[in-house]
Amino acid sequence: MGGYVRNIYMSNVTLAGVDVAIRFTGEFGEHPDKFYDPKALPLIEKVTIKDVTGENMKVAGFLEGIEGDIFVDICLSNRTLAVTSVSPWNCSYIQGYSNLVSPQICETRKRKIFAVHYSSCYHL
Repeated sequence: MGGYVRNIYMSNVTLAGVDVAIRFTGEFGEHPDKFYDPKALPLIEKVTIKDVTGENMKVAGFLEGIEGDIFVDICLSNRTLAVTSVSPWNCSYIQGYSNLVSPQICETRKRKIFAVHYSSCYHL
């Protein structure tokens, strides 16, 4: 395993004039030194972000896991973001739960990426 990020809880946030409201990405392309293990993938799970409002933003979010290493239990709730982009979300290799999120989050034609149950989310 390449480390982990889990059990993160963030709430009651107001944003204004930012380019991207929220960004998760596993594709940085940088490593601390030449001894890193390129096969060591991170565990990203149980991240809850709720009660967020925002105005005058370009993009609501980039939620980008890693092929073969899906970020799981990413939970977004009660988020209202006023964005200027016609494509407010960019999502890949991620799954989770969403409720009362505007603009609507990360749906593909084949399946809803955010479909797991609320009980999978991290709670304080």
